[in-house]
Amino acid sequence: MRFIDNGPSIPEELLLARDQGRVVFFCGAGVSLAKAGLPDFFGLAEKVIKSLGVTSDSPVHKVLEQAWEVQEKTNVPGLISADRLFGLLEREFYRTDIENAVAAALKSDNPDLSAHQIMIDLATTPTGLVRLVTTNFDRLFNDCDANLVSWQPPTLPSLLRPKDLNGIVYLHGRVSEDYSSAEEDGFILSSAEFGRAYLAEAWATDFFKEILGKYIVVFVGYGADDPPVHYLLEALSKGRENLERIYAFQFGSHEEARAKWQHKGVEAVAYDPADDHEALWSSLEKWAERAKNTEKWYNHIMEMAAKGPRELTAIERGLVAHVISSTEGAKRFAETKKPPPAEWLLAFDKYCRYEKPSRTVPKWDSGQVVDPFELYGLDSDPVPEKTASDDYYSKRELPSDVWDAFDLTHVDKTDRQDSQLSYLRGHNSSNVPELCSRLRNIGIWISKVAADPVTLWWIHRQVDLHPFITGQIEWYLDNQDLANSPEVAKAWRYWLEASKERIEPNDSDWYQLQSRVAKEEWGWGAVRDYLECLRPRLAIDRSYGFAPILSNSHDLNIKSIIRPIVHYPNPTDKIDLPEEWLPDVLQGFRHHLQTVVQFESDIEPFSISDCTSLTPEEDEDDYLGNNSVSILLLRIARTFEALVQNDIALARKEYDSWRNNYSKHFLLLQVWASRNPEIAPFELVEVLFGQELNQDLFWSSSFTRDSLLTLQTRWSEMTVAGQSKIEERIVQGPYKWDQEDDEKFQSRRAWSVLDRLHWLSNNGCVLNCNLDAITKELKKLVPQWNVKSADSEANAVSRRGGFVRTETNYSALENLPLREILAKAGTLRGRTEDFLVEAEPFQGFVDAFPVKAFSSLNLAAQNQEYPDWAWRLFLNAKKREEDKPLFMMLIAERLCRYPDEAFDLLISEATSWLNSTGKKLINHNQTSFYNLFDKLLDIGKKNPQLFQSGIRSSKKKIDWVSVAINSPVSPLLQSLFHDLRLDTNKREAPVDWLTRVSNTLQLGDDISRYALVICNHNLGWFYERDAKWTRANLLSVRESADSEIRRAFWSGFFWGAKVPSPELYRELRESLLEYVQGIEFSNEGYSKVLAGILLSGWGSIDETTEQPYISNDEFREFLVKCDDDYRSHVLWQIRIWITQSGGNKGWKDQLIKLLTDVWPKQITVKSPATTMRLCELAFSSKDMFEKTARSVLPHLIKLNSRSMTMPIMRTEKDQIIKSNPELVLTIIFKILSDDINGWPYQIGEVLDSIEEVDPDLKYDERMIEIRRKWNSR
Repeated sequence: MRFIDNGPSIPEELLLARDQGRVVFFCGAGVSLAKAGLPDFFGLAEKVIKSLGVTSDSPVHKVLEQAWEVQEKTNVPGLISADRLFGLLEREFYRTDIENAVAAALKSDNPDLSAHQIMIDLATTPTGLVRLVTTNFDRLFNDCDANLVSWQPPTLPSLLRPKDLNGIVYLHGRVSEDYSSAEEDGFILSSAEFGRAYLAEAWATDFFKEILGKYIVVFVGYGADDPPVHYLLEALSKGRENLERIYAFQFGSHEEARAKWQHKGVEAVAYDPADDHEALWSSLEKWAERAKNTEKWYNHIMEMAAKGPRELTAIERGLVAHVISSTEGAKRFAETKKPPPAEWLLAFDKYCRYEKPSRTVPKWDSGQVVDPFELYGLDSDPVPEKTASDDYYSKRELPSDVWDAFDLTHVDKTDRQDSQLSYLRGHNSSNVPELCSRLRNIGIWISKVAADPVTLWWIHRQVDLHPFITGQIEWYLDNQDLANSPEVAKAWRYWLEASKERIEPNDSDWYQLQSRVAKEEWGWGAVRDYLECLRPRLAIDRSYGFAPILSNSHDLNIKSIIRPIVHYPNPTDKIDLPEEWLPDVLQGFRHHLQTVVQFESDIEPFSISDCTSLTPEEDEDDYLGNNSVSILLLRIARTFEALVQNDIALARKEYDSWRNNYSKHFLLLQVWASRNPEIAPFELVEVLFGQELNQDLFWSSSFTRDSLLTLQTRWSEMTVAGQSKIEERIVQGPYKWDQEDDEKFQSRRAWSVLDRLHWLSNNGCVLNCNLDAITKELKKLVPQWNVKSADSEANAVSRRGGFVRTETNYSALENLPLREILAKAGTLRGRTEDFLVEAEPFQGFVDAFPVKAFSSLNLAAQNQEYPDWAWRLFLNAKKREEDKPLFMMLIAERLCRYPDEAFDLLISEATSWLNSTGKKLINHNQTSFYNLFDKLLDIGKKNPQLFQSGIRSSKKKIDWVSVAINSPVSPLLQSLFHDLRLDTNKREAPVDWLTRVSNTLQLGDDISRYALVICNHNLGWFYERDAKWTRANLLSVRESADSEIRRAFWSGFFWGAKVPSPELYRELRESLLEYVQGIEFSNEGYSKVLAGILLSGWGSIDETTEQPYISNDEFREFLVKCDDDYRSHVLWQIRIWITQSGGNKGWKDQLIKLLTDVWPKQITVKSPATTMRLCELAFSSKDMFEKTARSVLPHLIKLNSRSMTMPIMRTEKDQIIKSNPELVLTIIFKILSDDINGWPYQIGEVLDSIEEVDPDLKYDERMIEIRRKWNSR
């Protein structure tokens, strides 16, 4: 958790331990230096030397000067230790004189005690004990509070009595009250005294070890090489297994801090040292305020939490996350009168934070693009790589160790009660173990915010919830008045009912029944199990991604969040029913359908399943539909058919039972079954079609096929009156839809009537009505209708699914005057009666009659009308690229004449058209092309807003590539490259051409940056043709004071993903290396490209110098300073170059050189992630395995449990083990984690293979050790 922006990220375990009084703070010279200005150990030595009057030729002076010089040159403190200086002083002066000089050097008038007070506040436990140890000699801690107990050698507190460890422990002695001398046994200054305290007598070591046995230690104000730290930790270098953790605050980057402390067994907490370590002390001050008044701090955080996560910064969200990570904090969430909003669920859930960007409106092309990580990300979260919002198939990678409030913490696991365990027998054996206290409180909070739709959305995305939380929600709903949120209450009832149905039969139940009836005779038990396996159940369907929740949560539409559906089991394997059980099973199915009718009647406001035809097509004999009521209806139909064959009387009885139910599902069954004269007399058919089917069902696409087939079969039996009644209903047509345009309705009605009447007539039904007259009248409304349209009327359309098709039939526009075309096309466009068809007649008209379509647009333009939908269809039509150059020229010239305002909604289409047709146009009429180009550029100059990107980002770091390519500037600039004067054989670009590029680069603000990105995508191309222009207009931007311009420059360059030419590489070399120093863009997706460019430069020889473009030392420095991502990409890239297309021998040789001569040996580089990549590299080629493996071995460390996989399992395992079993064992032994629970499950298989190839390795000490651990799990 960070207390301030740019402050150190303090581990949760440490924060919690301090709250519990389990931390002892060790304070070094940096504490007294920070605010009080006292000297550090070296500064103290310098003052003492001066005070004692050490002669200029004394060895002490020489060593001190050498120490300062070494530190200044190397920037590495501690190479010459200050305790050695005091050891040299003891050769010339009495110890008393040295100590007196030290005491005087520490005296300060009115020192600033704020840093000391901060440390006392932090060291004070909830019970009021102060647990602070200092190796400083000054009395400033006592000056903060004279009542504090003080300890110093030889009297130190006994840890056998925990309350004794209270006050300030001056481990190395304390100055007298008047700062004239040392108290008690004096100061520990020289190396001899340190040796006595920590090695010979070891009383300081023993005391420190006792503390570590019970407490977590935190070093503040120490460097990793300070003498106190050196002696303390060297003495503890062995035997640390059962001791608590040690933390140290260390300035510098995380990698630098880790490198300084990791080998000492200390976890470094890194911070920025700028402004006299302001980030550290401001953070400690905030932490101390929290420690001093925990209640006040919690109240403040809870007030922040009340605002919701979107209103807070990432750091503030991190503070709230810290609160919920402890039992005390979770309890506050649960018990506060006004619980924090439910939207915190999204910030607490790592899967929600790392959802890919979505639009606030769940449509493909509308709504604002919002990144959940921006809204809910925490300061401790690794920033994810960019993902396009319209890339519907990509996923964001979830970091393995990212925080999640709902994961068990270390404390959760240790705070275990008997009720949280499972039992083999007795009452508790069938109960779900209880939640730990923290998660239990989170569950209570969730139940209290159940009225918020966000809670609904989040909960129904979970696979399941603990019964305690479900029970809490149910209790809340029963005891709260949700009169103002009836939809929420109803939705919760659906969810709760569905959650109770989750324990349902699965495939194994069906297979068990299948096996059972194969061995035993059918009985009532088998029938009951059969019906239970196939019983429909209420379920909850997921909403569309993250989209609904990204809108204003107070205006959320419940229907878009939770969608109750009925789940219909549909086993793939059949179980044949004995004939004698058909009536009973059919009765059971009828009860199932009655339940479904009740379900759908209740959930209709949310969704209602559509029926499908019960008569299969010729090629669908076994069709049982998708997860809809069709599955049940078709199952009833097939069972009913079997009963008809077996017992027609019982079948008629079942049919009669359907007659008492007027739901659409039972009516469909009647329509279908009435085809059989033995089941339904013709009188019933006349009543069914003439009266009982309402007009909606009569025209429903779900009923169409079965209705027409039944009418076709029974038509000749019916009376003329019955036939005429049905014909009248057909001629009447379907009802008008809500908000349907009158003209569209009349067209739809006419088309539907014509299709149905002509299908009956064409399929043997003699109609009583005047079909010719009706047809003639209705064709006036739909002149494009023809008789063939009726042929598909009885197709099983309701079974179709898929993408919406665009119908471009333009016959209704074909014979209209120019002035009427656009108006008519506007009324006809939109969704049709067929839910999978969208009408867009003008699109077809544009393709068939482009000149006429363009003329209609020009005619509208004369009246200052520029319908954007029509222009989009015209300009975006694929056939525009096939237009004749003369027509293209006409379009360009007309567009040039239109006023600038006409492009307000068309600038993207106009620039895209110019780019897509530019090659033909510019080479036929360069003037027309450049007239339009200049006009569009001028529009952008006058109204830059029009050239803004279609992608918006609230990120502090903008993804310049994504925003640039979604701006009209992108196609506009790209269109210039169609100019034939840019022939590849010519080495220069025309002056006027470059001038236009320059003008685009000067549009200002973001637009200039967009242009820069597009140009830099082709930086090498520009440099090859005009290096001078490229330096002045593109390369010069590298020196800009504007960081965003520099970022746009590098974004475009890396987007190009090309290794520069030798000349350009020389030009960019220094900038690339400087770029590496900053590594600003480590999270922007360019690490692969940069790593590849540098790797290529290292592996290529510059002919002018006969040296690599990037030297061994430069490349090594890059590998040290970059992060694991970059290093991983270097290894990935060279592996690709080696393995693809048979491999590159040159890179095979370079690989060994890279690993032996270049790859860093620093601790910071030896991370689990890099170890995994190195192993993957070693195991990637059986031919190079031995060389590569021996080269990577020195760089490997143990993997942690989170990163444990077995790379060998993904390669030619058997061949590699067969040729090098001992080497494989060596690697495995070196990388296996200490935590066997994290070992990959394939490890046993690999060990078996090694022993099979070389049985002697079974007795190898390493194999024995691995087997021992593996078998003990």
